[in-house]
Amino acid sequence: MTGDRYYVDHEIAYALLRKKGEVGWQKKTLSEFRSPDTESILRPLIARYVPQISRRTALDLGCGSGPTAHFLAELGFTTSGIDISPSAIALAKEMAAKFGREISYEIGDVVALEDRIESYDLIYDSHCVHCIVLENDRARLLRAISKALRPGGVFILDTMAYRKTADICACPEPLRFDSDFILWHKTNRTSLEGVAEYAGEFWCPQRRIYPVEVILDELIAAGLRAIETSIDDQGSNKPYMLRAVCMAHR
Repeated sequence: MTGDRYYVDHEIAYALLRKKGEVGWQKKTLSEFRSPDTESILRPLIARYVPQISRRTALDLGCGSGPTAHFLAELGFTTSGIDISPSAIALAKEMAAKFGREISYEIGDVVALEDRIESYDLIYDSHCVHCIVLENDRARLLRAISKALRPGGVFILDTMAYRKTADICACPEPLRFDSDFILWHKTNRTSLEGVAEYAGEFWCPQRRIYPVEVILDELIAAGLRAIETSIDDQGSNKPYMLRAVCMAHR
């Protein structure tokens, strides 16, 4: 596991999935491995905005067990996936072997993406950015994404966005949502960076669910320009899902 940050708890979830013999997040069997809804959204966006050139490269941020990475590889991209969870990456490699896909996976912290020298025609956010909560971490990641895009390359953001009517704390796990748009869960791991005390208990930041306009401002500040956006209404009791196709200012 990389570092002692608030988001390393993802490893606990993926370790449990592997122990139960499941193939990914909310995916129990091989027949459920791929994500048709995500693929139906990405396919026209990629066709519209990613140049049809040879040797296109793609990076799947927070790839988990790799369902979207498989889709990108199927489209002909030389595809890489990165995730903080060793168990997720182990599972991703198992899935690549089962389906005969050549995909490069690595355990890594997306916040440290700025240290990479690789560049990409496409970077996709596999619902990773809303798991990066602290403002400095988010700014670092988005700046690094802007830097890592090749000329003409695109970043597709797929992230939760604030909805006033959503009761996102309606969950068996004790959660709280504050005025800074942070969703917290209780923890006894007080040494994790980002953990804070509230009402005599310790809480770990889990999601940053900003309003759409704040997210778009973050992109601009990082040197990214949204060229197409859409809002997915997931139901009145859930956050919106913001999808933004972005290019880097050059």
